[in-house]
Amino acid sequence: MKAYQGSLFSSAILALWALGGMGTAGAATTPTLPMKSVQISYHGRGFLHTQGFVRGGTTYLPLNTVLQSLRNLGISARFEQQDFMIDNLNMGNIVDRPSQGSIDILVGPYRIANVPIVDGLPQYIPIWYVMQALKQVGVNSIWNGRSWTLLSTASPGPSTARMEHVMCCTVELGTEMRFALTGSPLTVSDGEGGTFTAVVGTRYPTADGYGQVVYFFHNNDLVGWTGKPGEVTEVQKMVKRGANTLAITYANYTPADPLSNPSLAPVTLTYHWADNAMHTSGFLPIGTLVPKLAVSYTGSITSTDIQSAVKSELLRLLPIGSTPVSLPGGQETILRVRGTGLMQPAYVMAYRNADTGTTPSQVGVMVASGFAGTMKEVWNQPNLGMTLKELNAGDVTGNGQNDIVLQASVSAMANHVLVLHVENGKWTPILNTYGFADVGNFIGNPGAGKQVALWVEDTGPLYDISMYHWSKSTAKMVPVANADFPKYFQNFVLPYYVHLYKQNLLAGQSPANPPKMVAYGVAESALDAGIKPLALKFAKIGLSQPATDYPSNQRLEQIVQAAK
Repeated sequence: MKAYQGSLFSSAILALWALGGMGTAGAATTPTLPMKSVQISYHGRGFLHTQGFVRGGTTYLPLNTVLQSLRNLGISARFEQQDFMIDNLNMGNIVDRPSQGSIDILVGPYRIANVPIVDGLPQYIPIWYVMQALKQVGVNSIWNGRSWTLLSTASPGPSTARMEHVMCCTVELGTEMRFALTGSPLTVSDGEGGTFTAVVGTRYPTADGYGQVVYFFHNNDLVGWTGKPGEVTEVQKMVKRGANTLAITYANYTPADPLSNPSLAPVTLTYHWADNAMHTSGFLPIGTLVPKLAVSYTGSITSTDIQSAVKSELLRLLPIGSTPVSLPGGQETILRVRGTGLMQPAYVMAYRNADTGTTPSQVGVMVASGFAGTMKEVWNQPNLGMTLKELNAGDVTGNGQNDIVLQASVSAMANHVLVLHVENGKWTPILNTYGFADVGNFIGNPGAGKQVALWVEDTGPLYDISMYHWSKSTAKMVPVANADFPKYFQNFVLPYYVHLYKQNLLAGQSPANPPKMVAYGVAESALDAGIKPLALKFAKIGLSQPATDYPSNQRLEQIVQAAK
């Protein structure tokens, strides 16, 4: 098993070995476990108590309680079938539908624990995994064994669903046009543990991309627009201007100016949140506003009309005879990818090609951008694989904009893995390979974007594992530095092989006599994780197996020498 690089630190494996044994992973019947009272708080203010339990050094809390807590804080979180998702980040099978008396906990495709059901409640989630997911969307939290405190370092502000709903409720008087989310929101702290957010909406449908409204939110509540009558021709820039303050620049026109070339100097206003109210520095001149048009907030409609229009546009662009494919873990067929700054959003749709009758039809993926009536295909690959396994968006390159991650199965042994990046409106693959991929911020540096961990089957349960990240200097995906090795192996690779070892214990095998490949997997992943005593112990266990078994003794002897 080759090993390249990695992620976050887990003490659970170390704690088990410090106690001198692994223990079993769970039982088919519900054992009696002591329950514990857990407080959930936000910035030090407790708002909820719940009952959890500890197993293997990890605390488990009721899934529904965790979801509701995050939603109450304005964090977009949901659980669909087997996927736990926070703000478009799919954690992938962290919680599973349990068999009678127990529940499986997984990372990617790998089961790492079997947790007993307590008091008949069907779903629990290990709080450590939720904390790691929250880190990836800018929310840090602290767990002290009794209290879980959320500390927002990059406050989430209103959810995408909330902003889109508000814009759909805004109508342009005289035309009945609505507004659609454009670019990314800009959020600052309000100085009191909350958030102050500005976000741009563009009239929808539109032929030219002009006609915009800036929406202001305090926490999750709409508190104002650009001003009266509310609609400007073009927002040119939004920036943070110190604490609690946003500065927004608007294009300024004379009556004779074309939309593409305003001749007057741009106008910048500052918007400040204080004393529970928004304060604006001055007023917008007539040249920034859309002539003879005003907007009104109805507050009573949904986003169905806009979603339907987008879907119709995408269906029109699909190859003839193809049909849309639902995203993994849900019923939606469209992934919306937020643009950077004021860039237009992109829409991604997976589809199954028309059946030719000679070969099985494969899954393709199309990316389109624009608004209704002007939407265009910007990337399309018709033959990715047989089944869509992942379609997701996140900042892989670390430049603040969303990239697209695709996985489609090509066999039982591998997925086709693609990462798409946009530059100047053009989407291109920056990683195109085969295996099973984990994508996340595994090195613990939020500014580094996300890394891709690629698992490629070796022999039996063994995998070759490599880690990649975006290099700004070469503008390519490259192997992660060797110094980052231990973090990923401590938290993801080692637990996988430890789980295989536990399975053999449950099957009645002696702790000193696991399959040689399993012993090797634990040994090498422990070495890569920096846990030399564990690596040495399992390398010696592997060497006690027949020399003719795979892998060779030479590989195990190398681990022994490195672990001494």
